Amino acid sequence: MLRFTLITLLLAASEGVNTKLSHSARGKGGSCYGYYHAAGKQKWCWLTSNGKSAWVKHNCHHYDGYSGNQYCADAYYNKLHGSKMHKGHCYGHYHDVKKGKDTWCWLTHDGKEDYAKSKCSSFDTYSAADWCYTKSSSKSSGLGAYITKWTKSTLHSRVKSVQSGWSQTECWDLGMRAIEKARKAGYKIPRGPSVYEWSNNVVYSEARDEVAQGL
Repeated sequence: MLRFTLITLLLAASEGVNTKLSHSARGKGGSCYGYYHAAGKQKWCWLTSNGKSAWVKHNCHHYDGYSGNQYCADAYYNKLHGSKMHKGHCYGHYHDVKKGKDTWCWLTHDGKEDYAKSKCSSFDTYSAADWCYTKSSSKSSGLGAYITKWTKSTLHSRVKSVQSGWSQTECWDLGMRAIEKARKAGYKIPRGPSVYEWSNNVVYSEARDEVAQGL
């Protein structure tokens, strides 16, 4: 894993932005996803055959090496174009799928508030989902505080979640409901595929803290 991370960072440094997909695999829901590097971070996306919503469900690894700007879901609409300078800051145009109309955004180097102030046209063809400033992205730093505060407010309560159909109050539901509340409050939390695996080795045998309900 460390070797893969170092290679990714080296590629990003040498190529500017490495949007090539890697480690593409099939999620539990049956659809393919892949990883890529953008805005200084390792990211992932659901894969499509047309950059819109034609989900890929077979031969996921065949997409490795291709650009996420071409095959990620909604990449066709999110593709930046006509990027220019305005009052010392760069902005670009793209199509907002949720609003169903063309719009624009201020461009950044980190997807947050490191505004781009030169070489605006170099952002063209990249994804607005990665490089645009949004109100939700500015809240990222407060996400942990929000979830902590909300979770504490449920003390002595049994919490259910939408994800489990309001049918149970397991420890998992407390965490999931906190995420659901945060999303509703405007925080941007990726809806990622579940790809974890149980370890055959004991990582830490003296752990004391665990999420629990009904105590």
